[in-house]
Amino acid sequence: MKKLVVGFVVLVFVTHPLHAQRVLGDGIRELAQQIASSVTKEKKTRVAVAPFHELQGSSTVLGAFIAEELVTNLFLAGGLEMVERAQLDKVLKEQKLQQTGAIDPDTAREVGRLSGVDAIVTGSITDFQSYVGINCRLIDAQTGRVFGAAQTKIVKDDDVKKVMGTPLPGGNTVSKPTTAPVKSAGAPESSAKSWTQRTVRGSVDKVKRTIVYGTPAVEVTLAFETTADEPQDLRAPAYSLLDENGDRWEYLMDDRNFVYQGVTLLPQSRARSTFQFTCRAGTCNGSTFSLIDPQTKKILLRGIEVP
Repeated sequence: MKKLVVGFVVLVFVTHPLHAQRVLGDGIRELAQQIASSVTKEKKTRVAVAPFHELQGSSTVLGAFIAEELVTNLFLAGGLEMVERAQLDKVLKEQKLQQTGAIDPDTAREVGRLSGVDAIVTGSITDFQSYVGINCRLIDAQTGRVFGAAQTKIVKDDDVKKVMGTPLPGGNTVSKPTTAPVKSAGAPESSAKSWTQRTVRGSVDKVKRTIVYGTPAVEVTLAFETTADEPQDLRAPAYSLLDENGDRWEYLMDDRNFVYQGVTLLPQSRARSTFQFTCRAGTCNGSTFSLIDPQTKKILLRGIEVP
């Protein structure tokens, strides 16, 4: 009898592996169950689902489909009042958030005020070799804090491959950098390694993981140079990082006080500063990051890999 019991347990474990990959519909239903459980526990009743973006920031058919299906599944779960996507899209467009999908605490509170929601679901899609990872964050629209998370893995079948990376009509896409990027007046440009904003070009010099006051942190050394023929004053903003899980890593300090004191950039020379970013909420285990300008809410640089 004991041998039979042991054999049965092993069989169940093998046929129901942890974090199993699911077909798209089943994965979305799994996400909806996780989300409904968290919002019910927090006594949230009015929920909005923000557009899902692929990791590099693109708005795609797959991201729109996942968001739409989540709205339907959460409504059918009962007890939740869902905000129409069109209404939320209008608010996000006014807040200039549709390009990045990034929602910080201040913006979450503003979106909550304008749309009347209690909680916001935001998420990212990551394309792996054999599957697609979907990560969600649940944000309190009154406080801006992350109070829950949900995740699933989707089998990369033919249907998923067809819409993976397919841009939405009129949506933002991420194009490959060219060797001679076209400059636009005042708008940041980004490539795989650097970005240009007005007369200043920034790039990543080195990155590493560290611990600051017992908290996981990412240390990023940025290099700056001027594209002008005359010296330029630079006061770098308090950048933040957004990882592939949707977690935001906030600026802590930099070793040259660029944020507060600034520095003068001389032509044909570079200035470097090391910034530290700490994760305040979420899984805090990101490995690929985007650099966010807090003033414009835009992604300056994507694909920063931290070993």
